[in-house]
Amino acid sequence: MKVIIFLIFVLTNFIYCKTTGWQVFNRVWSIRSNLANIYSEYKDLTINFYNPTLLGDIKNQQVGSIYESGLFEDNLFGLFYARSIKNSCFVLGIMNYNVGESELLWIENGEEHSRKVVLQEDFLSLLSYSRPIVEKIRLGINLKFANSKIAEDVSPYACVTDVGVMYLLSKNIVFSSVLNNFGLSGKFLDRVEELPSSFLFDIGYFLSYRNYMFFINGETSYIFNENRVVSLLGLEIARDIVSITISYKVGVEELPFRIGFFVAVRNLMIGYTYIPAKWLNSVHCVYIGTKI
Repeated sequence: MKVIIFLIFVLTNFIYCKTTGWQVFNRVWSIRSNLANIYSEYKDLTINFYNPTLLGDIKNQQVGSIYESGLFEDNLFGLFYARSIKNSCFVLGIMNYNVGESELLWIENGEEHSRKVVLQEDFLSLLSYSRPIVEKIRLGINLKFANSKIAEDVSPYACVTDVGVMYLLSKNIVFSSVLNNFGLSGKFLDRVEELPSSFLFDIGYFLSYRNYMFFINGETSYIFNENRVVSLLGLEIARDIVSITISYKVGVEELPFRIGFFVAVRNLMIGYTYIPAKWLNSVHCVYIGTKI
């Protein structure tokens, strides 16, 4: 019988995410702010991963891809497609999250064995739909299905949903809220792993001054399985085809600050976010998208 020694390392290595082993639900970082995605024709499609109402109205079809590396030797790749049909917005997405390789050690029949394996690899597919239900209110839903392989052996699954709503109070003020990651989860090893379920409330303010646009937002989320509250303050400043985004999370020790930029040239969109880490490797995230 195998005694998988290194799995203790795998599970404890994710202490920064507290109790959940579903890393793929936590590792997508939006380049643009919530309000910028609502008002701008140049969208960062990854925002839809958390709240399906925040893309607003897409006047065309868009494709976006994201690549992220950092923390450990891990990396994430995602591909998204969005289009509008009448007043509705549809998004399809796929993602792959890979922790990297390590040596697996076990004892069998009194002998020590080892081989190199991928520590953890997650696959996720996303289907999203949103539409206005009255003039100033937009409702949206995400369906996500994830499969995770640990040491190329254990293969649990998760099927979750997000339900979001956006309320346009005025031309300059937007409220949004979303219930994230509620559903079913399979077993990691000998127990059912808790999902990173949360409730998030966000308020955003849009201001235009001369040739500059300012997108200010504040959000608070309650993470159910951790019984804690995390707040975020963010600002995006845009002029013409370039914008700069900064944000700070209150209530977290690791990865509280991030800074990024977003550039749109004709139909091409390029974004980058840098998230400095205190104890782990810093995170680098690149987004490339286009209108089609």
